[in-house]
Order: sequence, then structure tokens, then C-alpha cells
Amino acid sequence: MLLHLSAAVYLLTQVANTFFTTCKRYILSVLECSAAVTFNVANGGFTALRAYAIGNRSVLLALAIFLSSLVNTATKIYEAASLVAVFAPWPIGCIISSSSDIKVDRPLYVTGQASTIIPEVLLLAVTWRSAYHTAKLAKAVQIDTPFTMLFLRDGTIYFVTILVLLIINATLEATTVGISSPGLHAT
Repeated sequence: MLLHLSAAVYLLTQVANTFFTTCKRYILSVLECSAAVTFNVANGGFTALRAYAIGNRSVLLALAIFLSSLVNTATKIYEAASLVAVFAPWPIGCIISSSSDIKVDRPLYVTGQASTIIPEVLLLAVTWRSAYHTAKLAKAVQIDTPFTMLFLRDGTIYFVTILVLLIINATLEATTVGISSPGLHAT
């Protein structure tokens, strides 16, 4: 429930930000960052629980996945803390930007995005390991189970899709071009 609610708030604040031109958008931007933090924590916990269940109740694996997911959470908290609202003439009205240095921001955000890939790779590896052991057991008792069926049942297609999307997102985050001026930048 928390996962879906935070995703909905995040998307609604993004839509609402397009309609406001006043510096009240600052509040929406902070709310957007807060929703992203909530989503990242909930998703990290959910992914860790899935890995714990699939990975023979490995606490170490679940902890590694959860801690890795917190890196992006920390970047979102940093982003919210460094937001500033700057008045701009009509038709723009207000620019919400980061008050920190772009030389710090870019590597920080790229690291945050890249860290979202690690839990998915670990979860995919655990899923494949589980599918392999299931296929091996099925073969031992002479049950005909196609490996493709195991991939579908164990969620490999889902995890690979999420992994590819995260890689694309991290790549786009690393290559976006921002607008910069002395002491202020917006991306």
C-alpha cells in the first residue's frame, strides 16, 4: 500500500508542478522528493523481502539489497535539502533548482541511480539460482518442466525488464544536459 501511495503522490506532484508558475511549486517539489524517498524505502524493503524468501532466508542478501537501495534514498534527501526557489519573469514565474554545486550533484545522482541496479541484479541472480535448483529437482524426480516455464513462473522476465529500465534510466540521468549559471543550476 505504501509503495503504491508514494508512487501516486510522486506522479501527482509532477503533474501539479506543470500547472503552477508561482514559487509555491517549491512545496510540491519537496513533497515530490519526500514521496520518492518513501517509495525508495518501501521498494527496497519489498525487494529485500523477496530476496529473503527466494534466497533461502539469507539475511545477509536481504540486508545488502536493502542497504543498496538506500543510496538513492540518500540522494533524494540531499536533493530536497538543497532545493531553492528563484523568481523568474513571466511566463516562467519560478524556477526550482538545486543550490549545490553541479560538480557534486551529477556524480551523486548518477551514483544514486546506478545503486538501484544492484538490488535488481542480486534479485535476478537469486531468482535464476532458484529456477536452476527447481529444474534440477524436477529432473531428478522425472518431471518434465521446461526451463522457460520456470523463468516465467519465477519472474525472470519481470526482473530483466525492470533491470533494463533501470539501466536506461541511469544512462539518461548520466547524460542529461542541465542549465547552469553562477551559483544556480537547473536540470
